[in-house]
Order: sequence, then structure tokens, then C-alpha cells
Amino acid sequence: CIIKFNLFSMLRASVLVLLTHLISFYSYAMDVNANPDINLDWRFHLGDMKQSAEVNFDASEWQKIQLPHDWSIKDIGTTNSPFDKDAIDQYDTGYTKGGIGWYRKDIKLNAELKGSVAILEFGGIYMNSQVYVNGTLVGGQHYGYTSFWIDISNKLKFGENNTIAVKVNNNHLNSRWYSGSGIYRPVSLTFKSATHIQHWGTFVNTPEITDQLAIIKVDTSIVSKVAVEQTKKNISLIQEVLDQQGHVVARQYNANVTLTSTHKKNNSAAQSSANVKSTITLPRPILWSGSSPYLYKLKQTLVVDDVPSDVSETEFGIRQLTFDANTGVTLNGQTILLKGLNIHHDNYLLGAAAYQRAEERKVETILAAGFNAVRTAHNPPSVAFLNAADRLGLLVINEIFDAWNYAKFDHKNDYSSRFKLDWQQDVSNFIKRDRNHPSVIMWSLGNEIPEQNEALGVNTAAMLKAHVLSLDSSRKITIGANTAGEKADPYLNVFDVVGYNYQEKHYQSEHKRFPKRVMYGSETYSNLAFEYWQYVENLPYVIGDFVWTGWDYIGEASIGWTGYAPEWKNLAPYPWTLAYTG
Repeated sequence: CIIKFNLFSMLRASVLVLLTHLISFYSYAMDVNANPDINLDWRFHLGDMKQSAEVNFDASEWQKIQLPHDWSIKDIGTTNSPFDKDAIDQYDTGYTKGGIGWYRKDIKLNAELKGSVAILEFGGIYMNSQVYVNGTLVGGQHYGYTSFWIDISNKLKFGENNTIAVKVNNNHLNSRWYSGSGIYRPVSLTFKSATHIQHWGTFVNTPEITDQLAIIKVDTSIVSKVAVEQTKKNISLIQEVLDQQGHVVARQYNANVTLTSTHKKNNSAAQSSANVKSTITLPRPILWSGSSPYLYKLKQTLVVDDVPSDVSETEFGIRQLTFDANTGVTLNGQTILLKGLNIHHDNYLLGAAAYQRAEERKVETILAAGFNAVRTAHNPPSVAFLNAADRLGLLVINEIFDAWNYAKFDHKNDYSSRFKLDWQQDVSNFIKRDRNHPSVIMWSLGNEIPEQNEALGVNTAAMLKAHVLSLDSSRKITIGANTAGEKADPYLNVFDVVGYNYQEKHYQSEHKRFPKRVMYGSETYSNLAFEYWQYVENLPYVIGDFVWTGWDYIGEASIGWTGYAPEWKNLAPYPWTLAYTG
């Protein structure tokens, strides 16, 4: 009986695989219409205007722009410069201006898409965004650096015109560096079947690797807008691992996926869901490393009653990292030294707009300069940056926050103003978006957090770490800290790997007290790079050094010229706009 059942399952799976490839060709042909590029032909207005979100509002006189877009780098009024000596944020943002801006786009959708699930994703909006669809507020986000998505299915009109409007409020006193303003990263609109693989719902991990095989663990979230009692029972998941030539090198068939009821939550219209955990064995794996960044693709096909319902593809790399105070950091068994740099998200005088080619060029230039690692100070980078890092072999410490509970200096509108309300959703978006990138080697939860020497900082760090590990336990958790000694012990002991900002004099004393602590220079003075590197070469527990900075940036104007001034009140005045630290 078991033999007959297995033969039947194998035959049925083979037929479904054939259907999968047929539907893939069909999906590709339909993709232009089903998932249009909505980054083109938006209208933009700088300033607040009543009724800007209404469907019948006339925006024909607004500026025509393409996304990504950063209005803070544009010339102010009739001047020939984006810089203003009277700017509210002064040297912090390089004498640039924020304010309120509105974006609008009209899009007509095919009637055949009716019944689909529509996912609207924003790569990054700086900041305090409100998103409207056909005049109705559907969501938004305070934080300007994490991507987010909204299910807008029940607000769309299929076969008719639809209006997407976005209000952005860069309310000043929220950043210590140039942030840019607006929808500065790309946007996507994707349509799925009622039963589908959840957006950012696939997590690929490779916990066991030998020369002969790799064990690939896949965690997949499936959601459905159809109630459980109405859902057809025959749901299965076909998973194929493709090499770089597109050949299937491993396959897994998960039959009898069972959906259970869920409640509506966070703008998600899902009424039932399932979590599928599976193990795929890949023979003779080709490993990902900085010198050989080999990428595989996981193709997943969700099948409902023998009909493909959704196809999802996820790129991933197979690699193994270890961190040890005695042996340092190893990648696939080889010891590596992290020759790193810090970098802000902007593209210098192109502003914050994440143009794909500019993001790729950034990675290429970093590698060409001899670095092998980056710390993204102090926020997640664009998807384009991480895709390039995956493809070219750049290691990334992916950082999320510059503040938690307390504001820094007089920046009353920084992330601390929303931390308690938003941290859990923002961290979830941060991890789920980026956890399949092999270039990401550690998660950094913050930088020079003001409460780092208090119980509040210790408890907050533990809370954040626990949430990250619930979403991805395969990576180490780190921090950028400008503290050391006994007062910092409770805080620093929370983290798997400790990053020290300008604390090199404490490396050896900290090691004596905590021999198992793995550490690195998360920020170091670039003019002392040679001296700092001696610690990395001679002390195995110091695994790397990240200079401040590898790339000059707008904001914190003149710190590389005047030095780090006490109280941050003596920096050079206008017309200084650059940090002068590249």
C-alpha cells in the first residue's frame, strides 16, 4: 500500500512539475500586464495641498517624475543649488531641506485581474508616509529606511482607472546625516492568486554543508483569502533548486498542505494560512564566497487542485560562517579578515535615490578599492545594493537603527519618537526582506545607542535580539557600541559579536575579562586605518575593522576637516555640505 501510494505521489508530482513549467511560460507572457512597472510617470508636488489624495483631484500641473525620487537633492526654487544656509537641520543634513511632498499616479488595471491579491511594496520612503488608494488611506510607515508592503486588493477597481497617492513628511530634526526626502527607492505592484506564497514568506537556510551535499532548510508561509471551509483540500508545494544555467539540481514535493484559520492582521486580508517546513538535499553544492559568489535559485510552485496557483523564485547562496575568539571568522572553513568600511545609503551628489546602476557601481567600487565587507550605517540598504553584493561577493553587516528609546542630541523626531510603537513591525520587515541574501553575515541592531549603559538599554537589546532570532536564527547578532568596561558589560554581553566604535584601547582588556568575546572595530578613524589593522592581523578575536567612512557623504558637514567637535556644535558653517571623511 505504501509503495503504491509513493508511486502515485511521484507520478502525480511529475505531472505537476510539467504543469509548473507550462504555467511559468504563461506567467512570463502575462507578467507585463499582471505586474506593471509602476515607477514610471508619477506626478509630484512639493508642499501640502488639501484634497491631494482625492480621486478627482487635478494634478496635471504637478511635476512629472520617475521613481526613485529624492526632492532634497533638487535645486531649491529658482536657485542653482539644493543647499540653503537657513535650512532647519543645518550641518546635520548638509544644509538641505525636507518638508512635505505629495506623489500621485493613475493606473488602469485589466479586468481579468479581478479577484487577485494586489501587493504594493515600497522599497523606502523618507519619511512619515501615508498611502492612499482611490482616496482611501490604506497604510504607510513612519520609519524612512525599512521597506514595507500593503495588500490593496479590496481598494482597487479592475477594468477601470485607479489612483495611488502618497504623502511624505520629512519633518526635520530626525537625522544626523543626509537622509533625502521622498519615495527614494523603487516601488512594485504584484498580483497573486487568492491562495499564494506570502510576500517575503520564504526563508532559505543551509545549516549543514559538506563536500558531498548541502542540507537546505526552507520555511514557507502560505496564505489564502478563502476561508478554510471553502478552501479546496488538495494543496501542494513543488520546490526546485536551479543552478546558474537554469538546470534543476534538486527537487522537493510537499503534498497535503493544510490551511488553518487566521485573523485579519496588519492590513493582510488572509483568512487562512499554513507554514510549510521542508528539507532539500543538494548533491555536490557549489559554495558562495567573496571570491566565488555562486547563486542558486529556489523556484516554488503552489498547486491547488492540480492547478498551479502561484510561482515564486528566491535567489540564495550556500555558505557556512563561524565566529570564534580563537580562530576568528571563517567562511566555508577558510579564515577571513573583515577589511571593511562604513557607508551611508546616499549616492553622494545624486542624493538618496537608489538608482540601480548607482547601487551596483557602489559595490563594484568598494571591492575594487580592496575592501571585502561593509557596515550599512545606520540603516538597511536598498535591495539593489544587496543584490549586487550577492552577485559580486561583498560581505554585509546589515544595520537597522541609530536610536531606540532616547533621542540623540536635539533630534526630537528621530526614531526614538516612534520606537515603542513601531519597532516590532519594522524589525520584522527588515529581517524578512533581507534574510535570503548570502552577503548578509550579521544583523546589527543599532549604533551608539544613548541608553547602552542603562538597564533600559540591556532589556531593549535582549528584546530586539529575541525577535530577530525568532525570524532568523542562522546569523549572529551584533551592535555598534561606543562604550566599554564594566559599566558596559550587561549590555555588550547580550550580543554574539561586539562592534566597538573608536574603542581600540579596550580590545585587550575586554578580551582578558571575556576570553570568548568576538569583537571588531565597527567604526575607526580612516586616517589611522593602518594602526587599527594591526589589531586585526595580530589578535584573532578582533575579526575586522570598518573605517569611518569608505565613501564621502552629504551631512555631518566637515567632521573630517574640523575633527569630531565636542557637543557637535563647532562644525564648519555653510557652505560646508560634505562630511569630508571618504
